[in-house]
Amino acid sequence: MVCYITLHRVQFSMYSLFPPTRSEGQVFVSTHSPDFLNAVDLSNIFWLEKQEGITKVYRASEQELLNNLCQQGDLPGYLWKQGIFGGFDPK
Repeated sequence: MVCYITLHRVQFSMYSLFPPTRSEGQVFVSTHSPDFLNAVDLSNIFWLEKQEGITKVYRASEQELLNNLCQQGDLPGYLWKQGIFGGFDPK
């Protein structure tokens, strides 16, 4: 079972409805909410980039800079707003 949900305004409590330990399937959330990203573990954040007609998938936890910044206390949503996730400018 795969659910696709597009959310523009999400509260932190929304993430508790879809914990990453559920075994029934996957939930993909597409959002522009830095608050939602702040509530999600870095290992559960992915983004897509299209380059020359090919779509590439990136996992935030595999990016050394993101890992280092989050380990120092930065939050993923704020890093996304600063354009550190790469491939696009959220502004």
